[in-house]
Amino acid sequence: MGQAASFTLNDGTSTPVPVTFSPERLPDGRIAWVDRRKSSRALQPSIILKQSPASGGRPTNKVGYEVVYPIEGLVDNVPAPVATARYVDGTFVIPDIMPAIDRAHLAAFTANFQDATLIKAVFKDLDFIF
Repeated sequence: MGQAASFTLNDGTSTPVPVTFSPERLPDGRIAWVDRRKSSRALQPSIILKQSPASGGRPTNKVGYEVVYPIEGLVDNVPAPVATARYVDGTFVIPDIMPAIDRAHLAAFTANFQDATLIKAVFKDLDFIF
């Protein structure tokens, strides 16, 4: 079994900046990697791994992921998420209010996640992370 570890992905700026994503176990048992540059967890982008090893009743392995990118705004003069962009099951869901630079980050994190060594092992070697 793979071990959840931090990794870096380049962001979507014109001169890409490496961003560290740290592992976090979600209440439902899935693994997420979180960009902790924002102080509030509600504002931190995350990538959630969806994995289901083959079993006796199903001879196939399922591996997927979801990218969650909160859009920051002010609510009562306090930074808070005002919308959320997502990449789920091959589809981007992008709020109209999402700034261009955040759209660039979402696209870069989504593309670069599949190229991370730790994640390649899940897809190529079925080395699931628990």
